[in-house]
Amino acid sequence: MQHASSRETKPKERVRVTIDLPASLIARIEKLRIRMGHRSRGALIEHLLQEILADTPEELLVDAQ
Repeated sequence: MQHASSRETKPKERVRVTIDLPASLIARIEKLRIRMGHRSRGALIEHLLQEILADTPEELLVDAQ
């Protein structure tokens, strides 16, 4: 049985992104992930990007195709 709040909210659309990063950067991300209590690197990266992009003007985020 689903919780009432999960039925009322739409799930976020997800897109998988794969990037190659230097091992030294991954090591720093892993330390930060543990320190911040995230269960996965992806959750940490999502959190960091939301923080970075929160103050970004919308016109800079418009599709530039």
